[in-house]
Amino acid sequence: MIFIAAHRVNTHKGEVGLNLYFYRRAAPPPTRSDGTIDVLRARDQPGELVALDTAIKPGGNRVSAFIDFVSVEDNPSVHDAQAFFDGVRSSLAGQRLPLVHANASFAVHCNADFALHARFPQEFDDLSDGILRLLRVLPSRPLRDSTPLVVRVEPVGDGVSFNLDDASARKVEQYKGADWGAGPVHISHRNMDDFERLVGGFVGQMAMIVTKLDEEELLRLGGVRYVDAGGRELARWPSRKNR
Repeated sequence: MIFIAAHRVNTHKGEVGLNLYFYRRAAPPPTRSDGTIDVLRARDQPGELVALDTAIKPGGNRVSAFIDFVSVEDNPSVHDAQAFFDGVRSSLAGQRLPLVHANASFAVHCNADFALHARFPQEFDDLSDGILRLLRVLPSRPLRDSTPLVVRVEPVGDGVSFNLDDASARKVEQYKGADWGAGPVHISHRNMDDFERLVGGFVGQMAMIVTKLDEEELLRLGGVRYVDAGGRELARWPSRKNR
């Protein structure tokens, strides 16, 4: 199957753009009892990231509208996908978001900020056009390393220490060059509460702080696994079990 996430993203500076993430999975998508694609389950296991098309640099942006798109075929007909989107578009009037529309070949999950609900048909056109643009080129080579970086999470004094393990540090240094340098990041338990409240969850943001990489670079290097002192996985970024 293929999975494409189309995001309308907003920066803190007021910039707005369309970011697209293209995934491929060597397995069929999950289905519901009626045989249609279960897009909500598919988004949890979308497969391997094989392409990014970003108008706004990933990292720290707010998503104001999105479409998650699933195709059961690895090489779907763009004509058929266009017809599917046309059918969804014609059904938007009078429907409330979030919206799920699925058949045995394609599925979408759509949502947007409340302020965009009235103009969501226009947002839908922009987002779906981006998805169709990716379908016309059909990337096939995996974009990212299959082995994620490892961040050790260990209690230190009154807080928690985050630090790349040695193998991951060497991997990032080879990628960034000898001038790259990063050490442990320590956050007190009190500041951790503030940090999580401000960024809406620390997993992706902490990965960028510890590695000094942006989101796209982290994706290229395989994402990040957080492990405790015993090697037990605590969290993973991207948080979708793919991304």
